Amino acid sequence: FTTSTLNAIEDVALQVFPHPVRDRLHIRLEEAEDLEFSLFSASAKLLETQRHQQNTDVSMNMSSYPAGIYFLVVKSSSAVETIKLFKR
Repeated sequence: FTTSTLNAIEDVALQVFPHPVRDRLHIRLEEAEDLEFSLFSASAKLLETQRHQQNTDVSMNMSSYPAGIYFLVVKSSSAVETIKLFKR
């Protein structure tokens, strides 16, 4: 497993794994926070949006998406972070 860690969103450590993803993408937060996750294709088409309140572990099923590059946009009440993903 490779883990991507971001600290840009309100000093909350955010881990996204595995990278590259095969079937299920996992998102782990160090602290519970209200967040919105949006998955976009490489051509900027919105594929899926999930909203989570006060969760620390979230997963997103990506098994129906073809291999390629995707972008996960993570929004909190005060910040936005974009994570580039590779799917096998």
